[in-house]
Amino acid sequence: VVVEEEEAMEIVSSVDCRVIVALNVRVKWGNVLSVETLDIRRMSARNRIFASIARK
Repeated sequence: VVVEEEEAMEIVSSVDCRVIVALNVRVKWGNVLSVETLDIRRMSARNRIFASIARK
């Protein structure tokens, strides 16, 4: 279980990095609505990952 949790954390971290880059690009283009949508999606994806860890 511990190994699975660490792997899940690595997945979250790499996703966060990509999202941060995407957010920065979108902010530069002034696409605020898309940024907000992306942020909401990121939070829900992250919550699902942690929920699946908590169940194990």
